[in-house]
Amino acid sequence: MQQYLSSVEGTVLSGKLTAQAINAQANQEARSSTKQLQTLQPSTNAATV
Repeated sequence: MQQYLSSVEGTVLSGKLTAQAINAQANQEARSSTKQLQTLQPSTNAATV
């Protein structure tokens, strides 16, 4: 693959590789997480009682 070090193509490639790395890490963290999502209960205040 030809390297584009100081060009628009290089910027796009860098952004794409960065997005892929972030996505891969987020997926790994999601799979390894043992926390279960909590169901949020609606809050109450004087106006809703």
